[in-house]
Amino acid sequence: MGTDALVGGRRLLRLALRRDRVRIAVWAASTAAIVGLSAVSVRDLYDTVERRRGYALLARDNAAIIVQAGPGYGLDGDPSVGAILMNEVGVWTFILVAVLGLMMTTRHPRNEEETGRAELLRAKPIGRHAA
Repeated sequence: MGTDALVGGRRLLRLALRRDRVRIAVWAASTAAIVGLSAVSVRDLYDTVERRRGYALLARDNAAIIVQAGPGYGLDGDPSVGAILMNEVGVWTFILVAVLGLMMTTRHPRNEEETGRAELLRAKPIGRHAA
């Protein structure tokens, strides 16, 4: 790949970010709100060391939880609220962010081709990998 393969890519990236700034902000804020509210809920639900140890015991011995959230990292000894939070919402947060990425990357190429903007972009002096 030559140095001219990405010519104009920075300007196209700025354009895409400017077009989707509201959508990206809403997704980021809603994801942060879900994690924040879950943190408050986990903190209130597992307020004592005994309750946190009970969760750790349940998470280590329950096959359904292991399949859903993994082996339960950070749950040895006296687990913290943060470890419980990540075991509860970590996987779902990663899935939510992955869905956002997929929606953003598949939306633009299809829209550009349907409206004919892709052909207009390729007629301009931009690199072949930039568009």
